[in-house]
Amino acid sequence: MSSAKVKREIIGLALLLDEVSDYTVFFDYSPHVSELSVSVRKNKEEWKLKVFEGKFYYDFHREEDEGKYLRIKEFLETEIKNLTEIKGGV
Repeated sequence: MSSAKVKREIIGLALLLDEVSDYTVFFDYSPHVSELSVSVRKNKEEWKLKVFEGKFYYDFHREEDEGKYLRIKEFLETEIKNLTEIKGGV
């Protein structure tokens, strides 16, 4: 998978989760080191309460980065799916 597709996918999922949930979702894109991080917080008022955090190098130059990417993707997709099923769609 290309690094451009990986970046668009994770950033898109992070933005969507922020829109459809009470969570506050932060992401940090660091192109100079090919790193992307996502931090999901409980809500805007309790933004210090971490629900999920993950980061990875999207060029997958380290062996563990693909697994980290998949963990972040799975969390975001699962939360979006659960919320949209409850709310009846996005």
